[in-house]
Amino acid sequence: MSRLFDDAASQYLAVATTPVTAAPFTMACWARTNDDTIDQTCFSINDVDTANNQWMLRFRGDSVGDPINFSCKAGGTAASAVTTTGFTANTWAHVCGVEASATDRRVFINGGSKGTNATSRTPSGIDNVAIGRNGDSTPDGYFSGDIAAAAIWNVALADADVALLALGVSPFLVHPESLVFYPPLIGRYNPEIDIRGGYAMTVTGAVASPHPRMFYPSQGVS
Repeated sequence: MSRLFDDAASQYLAVATTPVTAAPFTMACWARTNDDTIDQTCFSINDVDTANNQWMLRFRGDSVGDPINFSCKAGGTAASAVTTTGFTANTWAHVCGVEASATDRRVFINGGSKGTNATSRTPSGIDNVAIGRNGDSTPDGYFSGDIAAAAIWNVALADADVALLALGVSPFLVHPESLVFYPPLIGRYNPEIDIRGGYAMTVTGAVASPHPRMFYPSQGVS
């Protein structure tokens, strides 16, 4: 299962803490939007008290080519890595942002179309994770569609690792020793269970929906 969002302020998941506050880290999820005309955020790490510091994975339907952006904002000024190809409405896509350092960020869609950005940005005050919206002090960018298998690692995954995730490999099978956040978004519980880091997410409005095909470990991974 996954979670369905309807481009509405009444539908999102959030937790008022975060497993990462600075580079290096990787954030990724599966998402399927039904709207290729708007700027929407599927996954964000924020300072909930301001609109000045955050990381966001964004579906830029308002931009030419409908790319995925991995945006980093520090002190109110943003810098973004942008995929070289775009998403298709009503089609599942794996999206991934890698913050290797303050001057090295990368973004992928379906394991490829890599975009990079080297502008120096170091957000501060990071204290919140949100799914289905940009979860800062003035939330916006509400997602319209399905989101599944959100995950955060406390390392910068290699390009080959991102490609494996895009094939449908479970985050549990890609550097599990560095996996610090993983709510599969099964859609049966509130709070939504983070089965890796214990960061249970409060669910507002988003309901269960069909999940993309994925490959899971046959037994527990420690």
